[in-house]
Amino acid sequence: KSVSATAGGTSATGRSCGTATIAAGSVTIGDTTLSKPGDKCTWAVTVRNSGQINAKLSSIAGTQPSGNTCSTQTGTMTCGNIKYSVTTDAAGSTVLKSGASVAANQTLAAYIVAEYVPTNAVQSSAITQTGATFKMTWAQS
Repeated sequence: KSVSATAGGTSATGRSCGTATIAAGSVTIGDTTLSKPGDKCTWAVTVRNSGQINAKLSSIAGTQPSGNTCSTQTGTMTCGNIKYSVTTDAAGSTVLKSGASVAANQTLAAYIVAEYVPTNAVQSSAITQTGATFKMTWAQS
């Protein structure tokens, strides 16, 4: 299954949101280009617990996009000028944390947000990255 992104930000050109590919327990982002501070892409993802037991998020692990070095924390990954986050809101302000739960036969709205963040070296230039992935591991609650 794949999900298209909603783009937002300050640049009218130089911004392109790739498609997110969803597999059981993971989301992988295709080619994403952001070019100025304030630019971002947001992919809405629905986590579905099809089981009969409540589920709890035990971990979120990020895999860096091809050819990039990233710093990671739970639910976030910063790769040069692009920061990726798994959040509970489309604005990207609340990172999804371990311990979040989904009741049996229910869903949880989540978002993958990629945003351009300036660094000291580069304040505004088009950056394209491919293949950022977040794997979510769920356990019985």
